[in-house]
Amino acid sequence: MIPDNGAILCCALLGFLALALAMSRHAKQVLGGALPAPRRRALRAGGWLLLVFALALCIRRPHWDVGLVAWLGWLSVAGVAVAFSLPYWPSRSGRS
Repeated sequence: MIPDNGAILCCALLGFLALALAMSRHAKQVLGGALPAPRRRALRAGGWLLLVFALALCIRRPHWDVGLVAWLGWLSVAGVAVAFSLPYWPSRSGRS
């Protein structure tokens, strides 16, 4: 059974989003303030777990080596999407 590419992309996007929000700069921009340390650690761990889950979905393909390359491709797409969309998110830090 080959997993849906949409699920892999969603896991990668959510993982990178969680990792971005774990950074104080992006948390201030998006959420309006820095998050407490336990919440930042939870976001960081959750982001990495989502990226590993996307890897697990890709490796379940018939050939694990093709799945690994597909995972790197989906990571690239998701990373670029999150990186290019961050400047367009509304700023709640008081600066425009």
